[in-house]
Amino acid sequence: EKTNFQSVPSLLAATTAHSFHRGVYDCSDEAANYLFVIRNPLARALSAFNYAKPDLSEKHPFSKRYKDKEIYVDCDFWTLNDFAERGLVKGSHNTTKECQSIAKEALLGGENSLVHWYYNYQFYYESMPPNANIVVIRNEHIVDDWNSVETLLGGDADFTKEMVPVNNAHEKKPEEVY
Repeated sequence: EKTNFQSVPSLLAATTAHSFHRGVYDCSDEAANYLFVIRNPLARALSAFNYAKPDLSEKHPFSKRYKDKEIYVDCDFWTLNDFAERGLVKGSHNTTKECQSIAKEALLGGENSLVHWYYNYQFYYESMPPNANIVVIRNEHIVDDWNSVETLLGGDADFTKEMVPVNNAHEKKPEEVY
């Protein structure tokens, strides 16, 4: 099973930077293109929120990976809907000012926010070399967008859904909803 776009035989994969995720930057400064796969902002926020949520059945649910105890436990934001309704709406009853401040900081991608909200598109954009050539593909239209860019580069539009890498796909739990 393919695990990254570098393994896809195409001009786009051959001319894009290698890996630019969280604290990892192993891109060549000579890379012709920087490929960003973007997704629906709400879907991205929900995914990041659920990714960081601690599994309370684990022996140490707040290990290094789950440092966000205050959002989930202290502020009792167990769903993204709780987070939005009680953490972001002014005058929300039964939510402390501290929890509302934590929610706002998290949503803005502050340094102490959820890991994938801190490492947001702005973080990556500001970390790139000046005058970098950015290629954007929409996750919801990945095959069509990939083939359009491939054609612009002089390649063949033969990318298929079966070639899409799957990195961290998992079955959704009923509680991983808004």
